[in-house]
This record gives sequence, structure tokens and C-alpha cells, in this order.
Amino acid sequence: MNLSTKKRLLLNAEELFRVKGYEKTTIENILKKTNIGKGTFYYYFKSKEALMDEIIDNFITSFIESAKTIVNDETLDALEKFKLLILSQTNTMDNKEWMLNELHKPENSKMHQKSITETILHFTPLLTKIVEQGIDEKSFSTKFPKETIEILLFANQYIFDTGIITFTTEEYIRKAEAFVYSMELLLGVKPSTFDYILEHFKNTLLYGGE
Repeated sequence: MNLSTKKRLLLNAEELFRVKGYEKTTIENILKKTNIGKGTFYYYFKSKEALMDEIIDNFITSFIESAKTIVNDETLDALEKFKLLILSQTNTMDNKEWMLNELHKPENSKMHQKSITETILHFTPLLTKIVEQGIDEKSFSTKFPKETIEILLFANQYIFDTGIITFTTEEYIRKAEAFVYSMELLLGVKPSTFDYILEHFKNTLLYGGE
């Protein structure tokens, strides 16, 4: 299958960023791997940062499209959808560890902030739709489904994004327990409903997700 020049640029750049790191990868490295000239590169992207931005945008778009499939599956109840969506998000992020590492670097703070904003903006309506379904099914109970999801997403990002604030492992585990406890209260679900989220947090913090 013949890929477009732009697609090859994106794929080759992502591989280089993953192996060499964003900062250490030069435009010349990308040109050589893709076998194109500078003029062709600048026809598609004004800079390396613009290329990285599109890689991040494509990643978020791909994830959101996959998430929509779960949300729109009429064979699943709300709790099943919620679990599938949360676990698919964590698995997807685990597979993009290189991207997280790059975004956590101070010099990439602008891209990091953009990725956080875009993820929350796109993820909020999907989780809100699930919670609204859960309210109809009597498995969730909250007067403010959208606002509750926003609060939880922002809190999750602020507490567990190591590129923002770093805590000790013990502090993270304590905060994870408090976060999941608060999550169950705010969404009005039965106690221990989100134990799988807490287990994922602990597994990631203690064993690096293994």
C-alpha cells in the first residue's frame, strides 16, 4: 500500500521521536528517513513543533473515535461502557508512553497544556453521555452529570499527571484511594464500583503498569 508523503512524514517522525526523543530528533533526521527534501517538509509543516502537534491531534482523534464506538454500543449498559472506556484510555496511554514522557518535559509545556485541554474537551461529552444513560438505568445518581465529569477529569489530570506535580508513591496511592472514593460519591454509584480504577492506579504506581 502506497502511503501519502504526509502520512509517511508523520509515521517516520513519530518513530524517531519515540526512539531518539523529540528534542534530539532533527528535521534532517526526518528528511533522511522519509527520503524527501526540505521543500517537501515545509510544504506540509511549518516546523517540527507543528508536526508534533499533528501527531498529538491524530492520537487524540483516533482515541475519541474508538471511544465513540463504545459509547454508541446499544448492547452495553452504562457501567459496562464506563469501564471499557476508562480501561481503553489507560491502555492507549500506556502504549504512548514516549509521548507522555516528551510532553512532561518543561520545554514542551505548551504542547502538554494543549493535549490536556483537547483531551478533556473531547472526552467530557462522551463520559457525560454514559453517566446520563446510567442515571436512566438507576446505576448513577447526580444532578450535574457534565459538571461532575469535568471536575473529575480536571482533578485526575492535576493529581496524577507527573508532569505537573510529583508526589511520593505512598502519597499517590493515598490520593488514588481518595480520588476513587470521591468519584463514587460524586457519581452516586455503589461503593467499590470503581475498584478496577483503583487497582489500575496502584498497579501503575507500584509496578509501572506491568
